[in-house]
Amino acid sequence: MNNGNTSREAVTALVVETLKGVDTGGEPFGEVDETTELLGRLDSMGLVTFIVDLEERLNDDLGMTVALATDRALSQRQSPFRNVATLTDYVLQLADESANDGRA
Repeated sequence: MNNGNTSREAVTALVVETLKGVDTGGEPFGEVDETTELLGRLDSMGLVTFIVDLEERLNDDLGMTVALATDRALSQRQSPFRNVATLTDYVLQLADESANDGRA
């Protein structure tokens, strides 16, 4: 479980690194930063693969146990999967909520 002290930079770097390893079925992502769009660049299978890989890496590398592809994520008016920045924000939000639940 995340201790609540994981930096935004560490999560962003892991999202970027994981994204660079995804098979897009076409052109590679090339340069990836916080503004890199995910939706429209990944087909549905690529997005699922990316999410599973990211969840595993967040757990293995940062000790964060989060479920990204949930009804909550998929029902939001603004998808957390729009770009690297929105996904990073969502990961940090979930980690913060998880840490706060553990303090009760």
